[in-house]
Amino acid sequence: MKLIAVAEDRTTRQVLGGILGRLGHDVVLLENGQQAWDAWQRDDYALLICDVAIPGQDGVTLCRRIRAEERPIYPYIILLASRGGMGYVEAVQAGADDLITKPFDEDLLAARLHVAQRILSLQKQLRMQALHDPLTGLLNRAAILDGLNREMQRAAREGGCIGVIMADLDHFK
Repeated sequence: MKLIAVAEDRTTRQVLGGILGRLGHDVVLLENGQQAWDAWQRDDYALLICDVAIPGQDGVTLCRRIRAEERPIYPYIILLASRGGMGYVEAVQAGADDLITKPFDEDLLAARLHVAQRILSLQKQLRMQALHDPLTGLLNRAAILDGLNREMQRAAREGGCIGVIMADLDHFK
């Protein structure tokens, strides 16, 4: 899975990178909130692992900014906090899906990532079912209208044109 891991402390980044690499993830390691936000805007990531205490914008602020965005795919966010720091309830209220306290155990991190992958996979299946006709596999009416609306907004924003072609297949309903 393609993910971002953010920690100010180089040791924590190295430990995270090693564990995530061994688990087969494609990870981008960053050291502050602004780098994470910029990377998040440039590419599609399904998962963010972020230390609460990072410079720039902290992990909670980053989490809230990501949750405020309109994205077609729901990102899974795991916050890292020191023992005695942020609690689970606070993390969830900030928009995180999970909280792991440091120092963390490799097996615990692997288990939490397995849960994240399961949830993201189920989300992908639900999205496929919601947007596609089960018989033909083609986009359904709602998905087509949503795509058309996005393209009309893009054309208006960029001052461009848009064209639509409607084709009728003989008696195909």
